[in-house]
Amino acid sequence: MGKFYLIWFKKAASVAITAILLATNPSTVNAIDLGVATYVDVAEASGQTVEDGSLMVSTLEGLYLSRYPYDSALIGVATLNSAIVLGIKKDASVPMASKGTVAVRISSINGQILKGDTLTSSNIAGVAMKATRAGASIGTALENYNEQDQAKIGKIMVLINIQHNQNGTKAADENAVSLGVILRSAMATLLALVTTVIGFIFFGKFAQKSMESLGRNPSAAKMIRLGMVMQGTLFIVLIAVGYILSYLLVR
Repeated sequence: MGKFYLIWFKKAASVAITAILLATNPSTVNAIDLGVATYVDVAEASGQTVEDGSLMVSTLEGLYLSRYPYDSALIGVATLNSAIVLGIKKDASVPMASKGTVAVRISSINGQILKGDTLTSSNIAGVAMKATRAGASIGTALENYNEQDQAKIGKIMVLINIQHNQNGTKAADENAVSLGVILRSAMATLLALVTTVIGFIFFGKFAQKSMESLGRNPSAAKMIRLGMVMQGTLFIVLIAVGYILSYLLVR
């Protein structure tokens, strides 16, 4: 049980550190992504190496890296550094996020990117570009990307929101989006961290008192252990609720 609590505490601390880095330096794209990922199986026949931040599409044969501009089969982004990953890892599986704020591989093949630009898939496998016409989009850029060399692949933070984009990019009108996203992410991180810390404090105090009571009154061991189990269950529920609310904040 102690190992379980330690894992949850490490995840909460990782998310907190990421939020601080993103708030103070949005270009820190190698940090842990602010989002919840799920392990998905990649089609073995693809023969492709899935890198962190790669765009994924769903086909009849399975999941592949995106290969076409404005691909309507977009399903998410591979997030190998995600703070929270659900599911069971297999040999051919990778963590993928369909919501949240994550680092995405990007190219200036369709023009330089500004904060607030709508992004979509490109003809470079797994790489996003600026959307300039209607079509499927992966989300909204939270950083500028001014690389002149279109052959180079970079990474920027992106608010993932897969949908059909009607009008292409709206960079100049949506620069304020990034601040709101950062604030929501920071609030979600704070909520998760506070919930975890409060849970640990109260459970720790209760466990200490229970052990003292057990030492003074061994005959009541059964009731004391039952109380510890119930308290531990409440502790887990408290943390789960905190993380669920945090997830809803960054959706």
